[in-house]
Amino acid sequence: MLVNHRFETLFGDGRAKIAGATRRSRKMTFNHGSRALICAVVMFVVGLVSVGVGLSRYDAAYAWVAHTSDVRLVIGRALEHSRHTPSCDGLRVDLAEFKQLTADNPSQQERVWAVRESIELACATGAVSSLVDQIAQLDATERSLLAERRERLAETRHWCIIAFVLAMLGAVTAAVAARLFERRAVRALHASEELFRFLANSSSDLVRVHDAAGKPMYVSPSVERLLGYTPQELLEKVPLSLGHPDDLEQMRETLTNIQKAHAPGNTLVYRLRAKDGAYRWFETHTNPMRDEAGRLLRFYTTARDISERIELAKRLELAAVTDDLTGLLNRRGFLLIAGQEFRLAVRQHHGVGVIFADLDGLKLINDHLGHDHGDRAIRELAEILRSSFRDSDVLARLGGDEFAALAYDVDQTKVDAVLDRVQSAIANAAPVGPYPLSVSLGVALFRWGDKVSLDELIAVADQRMYENKRTRK
Repeated sequence: MLVNHRFETLFGDGRAKIAGATRRSRKMTFNHGSRALICAVVMFVVGLVSVGVGLSRYDAAYAWVAHTSDVRLVIGRALEHSRHTPSCDGLRVDLAEFKQLTADNPSQQERVWAVRESIELACATGAVSSLVDQIAQLDATERSLLAERRERLAETRHWCIIAFVLAMLGAVTAAVAARLFERRAVRALHASEELFRFLANSSSDLVRVHDAAGKPMYVSPSVERLLGYTPQELLEKVPLSLGHPDDLEQMRETLTNIQKAHAPGNTLVYRLRAKDGAYRWFETHTNPMRDEAGRLLRFYTTARDISERIELAKRLELAAVTDDLTGLLNRRGFLLIAGQEFRLAVRQHHGVGVIFADLDGLKLINDHLGHDHGDRAIRELAEILRSSFRDSDVLARLGGDEFAALAYDVDQTKVDAVLDRVQSAIANAAPVGPYPLSVSLGVALFRWGDKVSLDELIAVADQRMYENKRTRK
């Protein structure tokens, strides 16, 4: 019992703990892994957005730089024209080209209009040379804008690169973390499965994993020793197909109870048919596994072969009502079975005969020849009584030298015939040393309708047996 308790603690509760730890590890790892994966995706998206924004800003800044460079060329050419050969027509051409280059810049368009008005005024008054200062000032302004935009272009490029690198590093870190959590979950799952298989494979009990319908999903190798089937053969069997016909209803009821939401596991004793056709007794403990809603996912069973225990219990039960020396019933067995037969006779209106027999001279045999000879005399009388009565009659040794029999459905004539067979066998029996085998008999009959109990019949038969003994003496 101590070994069984320790095994149940290790395997029954331990398996539940392993399953619970595995579920918690899976859940925790899944949560952390999901968060890491989500973080990786977010960081990657942020990186892409940063790259997109940076590229758009970089493209705009580059366009501004290129545009400002073009404007600078025009202004520089106009400045050279105005310094060497001031000409209104040349300035107008330069101004038109400058206007075209600044078409997408409102602030520069305003300067274009201001310069154009100055050029038109200067050309109208003949003061073209006065425009040199204005164009020089405009050239200085554009130089300043070009330097500023180039600086912004470089700054935008730097921030774009930094944001992209950080985003990619974050995405890679999160992806690596998700992978590590996944590998940890796989290792934890493999470890729990290996531990379960180790316990199941090393167990002498029959360990099975069933789906919600009761079909086996896993069978431990011990099934080959216990029932003669290979694990694969048992996996292909229909659920309950190996159960004893007398146990099927109980097995179906147990399976139905397990399938109910929130129903606990239980213990069931039943018989399974081995490959050789013989049935063996098993004591099975069931542990269901359910989801959060209480629905049955699968259930585990550990079945211990208790055939020897059942057989021992039967032998002990038989020994409790059997006389060791003769193999007949003892006093307890006689009262138990004779009581049943008497009640049956009363219900079915049959007669019953109770016969008491006492071995004569047993004390002399024991005192002069020893108890071995006395035991031989008792066994010989038991054999004579066994051969004289029917197999359906209840025959017992009450103790010492006293025997009793209950004959079912008899009358005086049948009882007299039995007594004659006993006396004839006794007369022909071999003596025990110098002492011939002798027996005193007493009979009590029950006829239907008599108001008498079995105890009263036994007392009458016992009394008549002692009267017969005294008469014989």
